[in-house]
Amino acid sequence: MVLQTVSCSYLDRFYQSNVDHSLFTKTTGTMFTAILIYVDDIFVTGNDLPTITALKNHLGTAFDILSDAGQLGSRPAYFPMERHLKLNDSDGTPLVDPAFYCRLIGHLIFLTISSPDITYTVNLLIQFMHAPHEPHQQAALQLLQYLKTTPGYGLFFSSAYSFQLSAYCDSDWASCFMTRRSTTGFVVKLGDSPISWHTKKQSTVSRSSTEAEYHAIANTSCEIKWLQFILRDC
Repeated sequence: MVLQTVSCSYLDRFYQSNVDHSLFTKTTGTMFTAILIYVDDIFVTGNDLPTITALKNHLGTAFDILSDAGQLGSRPAYFPMERHLKLNDSDGTPLVDPAFYCRLIGHLIFLTISSPDITYTVNLLIQFMHAPHEPHQQAALQLLQYLKTTPGYGLFFSSAYSFQLSAYCDSDWASCFMTRRSTTGFVVKLGDSPISWHTKKQSTVSRSSTEAEYHAIANTSCEIKWLQFILRDC
């Protein structure tokens, strides 16, 4: 089965795998490109840079978040969120069309897979999807303006072989004004390359900043142990 959804010449002749129907491959001489689709996530890899670039450009044209949100002409923003911004579920006017906000946050959730710099902001905005208000939408649009300003930001995966895991974690004590729960954040690196990151509100209320830090360390340790098991299978 030939992948028919794109017409770009670089993307002709992709074939569907008989073993895994979500895998599409293209081989031209020594050049190889693979597209793996998992639900609504798409992973592209290979050694054929023109094909990979063409595919990314096509997806950027067909699925442009800025265009969908009407932010193509928006002003630049240099931070994902305004400093000291405190959002809660009661400030401002409820949105007339909450579906727009929910759709936008859904797009942003998938961007966190490759953009750890927006993870904290997206995690905060997710908490208001049940009843979004005007300040929440303004914060989401600010995040889009930041993404428009920083299209070249991405992850760097070093070609140097190193299986040494290192991790950094932190917590924001009682940062949620609605529940007084703290927020955990961590990033795990394999060698010099980040391979896992996470931002989430803690499940219990910490009575001190020290307790919040211990929760963050515990969550990070669990992630490291899980990654160690995966690496042993590689």
